[in-house]
Amino acid sequence: MTSARTYQGGTDITRFDYTFDANGYNIARQKLDHRPSDPCNIFSYDDLDRLLSAQYGVDESNEVFTIDDLGNRSKVNLRDTADVNYVIDNLTNRYPLDCSGHRRSRGGSTG
Repeated sequence: MTSARTYQGGTDITRFDYTFDANGYNIARQKLDHRPSDPCNIFSYDDLDRLLSAQYGVDESNEVFTIDDLGNRSKVNLRDTADVNYVIDNLTNRYPLDCSGHRRSRGGSTG
């Protein structure tokens, strides 16, 4: 799929056009044709297809993701504001879970 549309009464309500990266798996660019000025969201990935950054054309903000040596997301900078550090259990190499299997904590904001 390279585009998705929603119609109402024969009129485009939403239209998204997608461009994929070189391996064809990840969305590299998302164009929002239904918005004024047709803003684009641009995504970048590392060699293992993990999301590293997202640039949002609607409000011109960015998110940057940090991956540790074991492949865990360790930090994210949310839309050019605060950093959120993820807490990872060093024994299990997983995010801590509560007794219901829900992630307990993603860490705290800095900045």
